[in-house]
Amino acid sequence: ITGIGEKISSGNYTIPSQINGKTVVGIGNQAFYYESGVKKITLPETLTYIGKQAFANAGGLTSVVIPSRVTSIGSNAFTSCTYLADVYIKSVNISIDSYAFSTVYQRNVTLTIHAPSSVMNSMQARMLWDAEYEEWNG
Repeated sequence: ITGIGEKISSGNYTIPSQINGKTVVGIGNQAFYYESGVKKITLPETLTYIGKQAFANAGGLTSVVIPSRVTSIGSNAFTSCTYLADVYIKSVNISIDSYAFSTVYQRNVTLTIHAPSSVMNSMQARMLWDAEYEEWNG
C-alpha cells in the first residue's frame, strides 16, 4: 500500500488483503503520512511489514492492531500520532525500530503497547517510547 487515494469521512479505514488480485504484504514508506482523517485503521492479516514513517503525523489515529505476520515496523512508523492510545501487536517474531513510536512531539494521551512478552517488556516500552506495556497474546 502506498497511500489512501480517497477521502476518509468516517475516520475508519480498512486495508484490504488484496488489491487488483495482488496480495497486500506491506505498508510503504510514508503511505499514510499526514493522513489526519484516519482515526482507526484495520490492517490485513497478509501484512508482513510496516515501512518508515508509514503513519507519521497521522494525528487522529487512536488505535492499531499489528497482524501476526508482521516481522518489522520501520523507523518513525507511528511518530507524531498524538492521539495513538493503543497498539496491539499480535506478532511474536517482530523487529521494531527504536524510533517506531517516537515521542518527538508531545502526546495528548498515554500510549499503551499490548504485546507478547517475547516481543517487549515494560522497561523497553517506557525507555524507548515513553509508553505503558501490557502483556497481550492476541
